[in-house]
Amino acid sequence: ILSIFFLNDKVGIYRWSAIIVGFIGVVLILKPTSDIFNFYSIFSIFTAVAWAFSVIILKFIPKGYSTSKIQFYTLLFNVIGALILFIILSSDFNINSTRDLMLMMLTGILGGSAAILFVYAYRLISVSKLASFEYFGIPSSFLLGWLFFNEAPWSQLFPGVLLIVSAGFIIIWRDAQKNKRIKNYFFNIQNYSKVKKTILQNQPDYIFHLAAQSLVSESFKSPLDTVTTNTIGTTNILNISRQLKSLVSLIIITSDKCYLNKEFQRGYKETDILGGEDLYSASK
Repeated sequence: ILSIFFLNDKVGIYRWSAIIVGFIGVVLILKPTSDIFNFYSIFSIFTAVAWAFSVIILKFIPKGYSTSKIQFYTLLFNVIGALILFIILSSDFNINSTRDLMLMMLTGILGGSAAILFVYAYRLISVSKLASFEYFGIPSSFLLGWLFFNEAPWSQLFPGVLLIVSAGFIIIWRDAQKNKRIKNYFFNIQNYSKVKKTILQNQPDYIFHLAAQSLVSESFKSPLDTVTTNTIGTTNILNISRQLKSLVSLIIITSDKCYLNKEFQRGYKETDILGGEDLYSASK
């Protein structure tokens, strides 16, 4: 829900269905009764809201910041918060044995590793798409409880776990169906009518224009084709893009050959002096 308001995420009927189906599965497994609805339940709600906001904040962190750096600062403030709680509750906090200490350290290591994976996932994939997969934590807990503590409440696990798994498969199936809709078109960008028909038919939000005659040696053999492809072809893309209502960005990729050759060891910048003394450079 927060991703819709803060990230402008488009959450369609399939994602909503997956989230609702997964939630019903959780309810069937946990079988909540009226006993859980008391004053202390509000802390669980606060926890869920705080976690949701932390996931949203991840999307606003620039991509230049590494996941390890994000996790380092996250853990740093976790430690500070834990120390404050330790000072407040120190009279009630006892470690009875080295084994208990090792288990607590292992919890921290596993939790930290899981948090790093969460950060990776939420920075790469939309929040609403991952939401239904978080429900897998519940059946995973049942499985680990069976392996380590010989707890086997299988009757409680079914049929809710089937709904949770189904929720994940809804997302996977939907993505597979969307991928099938990818179409390839092959034509010369000098062909105005074909370029126009293809662009207007698909109504893209983004256009990445990389089509060009990109060989310097070929420009001497076919100068006319080089000029028309790189100039008229690009003009076709620009002119047709003006007719799109949905277009957010048009990215045009050129070449460093459009700049005056200064034999720089660094890469060229957009503020460098343009070249154009030869046909290829001029066309770029």
